Amino acid sequence: MNILLLIAIILFGVADILLTNRILSNGGRELNPIMRLCMDRFGNLWFIPKLMIAIIAGVCFILFIKSIIPIAILVIVQFCIVVWNIFVLVNMKKG
Repeated sequence: MNILLLIAIILFGVADILLTNRILSNGGRELNPIMRLCMDRFGNLWFIPKLMIAIIAGVCFILFIKSIIPIAILVIVQFCIVVWNIFVLVNMKKG
């Protein structure tokens, strides 16, 4: 079960990256100051630190946290971020 949750974390992280790039290409901006810094420092490769953080966090949760609840919360948070990005993208297209 933990491996499935890790896969979900990674997939939601990738979805977040793809949607963020779509929002940025439509004139949006990154709201997270840490990711803005990564974008400034790494340019088009800004997503590498973001994806690495998600993978490392997921692996740490699986290795060191025996309860499934914190891992599930991390998956839910990632899912909410993706849903928010979809919401922003849809509203950009309308306006």
